[in-house]
Amino acid sequence: IPPEYGEEQTRGFFLRNGGFYLGLNDYFDLTVLGGYYTRGSWDASLASNYKLRYKFSGRLGYAYSYIASGQENTPERSIHSNYRITWTHTQDRAWNPNSTFNANVTFGSSSYNRFNARNAQDFLSNQIMSSVAYSRTFPGKPFNLSVTLNHSQNSRDSMVDLRIPTVAFNVQRIYPFKRKNGVGAQRWYERIGITYNTALQNSVRVKEKDLFTPTMQKHLRNGMQHRANASTSFTLLKYINLAPSVSYNENWYIQTHRYHWDALQKKPVLDTVDGFARTWYYGTSLALSTKLYGMYAFLPQSPIKAIRHVVTPSISISYHPDFSDPKYGMYGTVQRNEAGEVMRYSYFANTVYGGAPAGESGMLSFSLGNNWEMKLRGKPKSPQDTAKLVDKKIPLLESLTLSSGYNFLADSMGWSPLAVAAHTNFLSFLNLSGSATFSPYSADDNGRAR
Repeated sequence: IPPEYGEEQTRGFFLRNGGFYLGLNDYFDLTVLGGYYTRGSWDASLASNYKLRYKFSGRLGYAYSYIASGQENTPERSIHSNYRITWTHTQDRAWNPNSTFNANVTFGSSSYNRFNARNAQDFLSNQIMSSVAYSRTFPGKPFNLSVTLNHSQNSRDSMVDLRIPTVAFNVQRIYPFKRKNGVGAQRWYERIGITYNTALQNSVRVKEKDLFTPTMQKHLRNGMQHRANASTSFTLLKYINLAPSVSYNENWYIQTHRYHWDALQKKPVLDTVDGFARTWYYGTSLALSTKLYGMYAFLPQSPIKAIRHVVTPSISISYHPDFSDPKYGMYGTVQRNEAGEVMRYSYFANTVYGGAPAGESGMLSFSLGNNWEMKLRGKPKSPQDTAKLVDKKIPLLESLTLSSGYNFLADSMGWSPLAVAAHTNFLSFLNLSGSATFSPYSADDNGRAR
């Protein structure tokens, strides 16, 4: 591969991107490139494409550059070195239909693009991201598993966000009380369905210089979440759907937080406590819903046959206790100022999945869904056409939903905002959607507190 030549203001004259291409075998190759600059800079890179037909393919690359800018023996002289690792991998769907593995990785020094960009887009880009994802389903089983690794890096402030890894295991709805050989009508308890989800996450946000150091370990946040839900549904008075449910959540951590009052600093100070700890909470709800249909029929000579309006009202009530109560042991108190005022805080604040909610809640939620549809009469292609005419349905407004709620157990301002959302497909080629939120309370002079 012959090199390219030119001149840079920072590094001087150069010969770069010259080297060799090696077709090593039928499955992978290797490209070796290098460059030299007259002011002492140099760079080198390795790249390999690989492919196993009908199974997977990808590309792996590594680049390193040594940058010496400015004249030698002058105050403007500076030395930098940076690197970049890239990896793309794609799995053929036909190879293993029950699992997938894909990768798109770009990782390296935040200053790499500043010195090595070959176009304006790369030079101006200040964010690089990576993802590696594996997923698997289990044929004949209600399970699925996913593992992801994510990376985000900002070249402006050299901050790096890592999630290494995030694991999720889900159990789809199962009916544990259902008879294998049911005879007669289905019994009420056979309709009880249970779902279970668990997730594990490790995340850290540090400066690039602190990667893989004790500082990174200090900022590591991790946790494991478990969520279980049991629900069923009944038909009440032939037209009303009744759906009770119970949910349970539990989070596991190896670090929690405690505050203590520091008399010298005259403020509460946060301490990190190592050791296994769990937070848990539960709730229950009962939902009712139905559908109401309205129809307006036009005269036989009208091209419009009818307009139908479907209204879907639903109402639900949910409850969970106050988990900040001392009997649950998940909240603490600490002096907040010199006046002796006390604040309550969660031991699990600022954790990956958070802690149990504070405050007792008895929420009544309601929503009203609407749908309008028009039916046009079928037209014959010609007066001699005796084929059966087919009416055409046209959506006027596919959905218009209003929803809100009221917390009976709140100390004040129990109303939730009124949410309005609408969607329709206009003339079958343009999707239109809109939403708005209305607060039932006024704001202060700064437009913040209700």
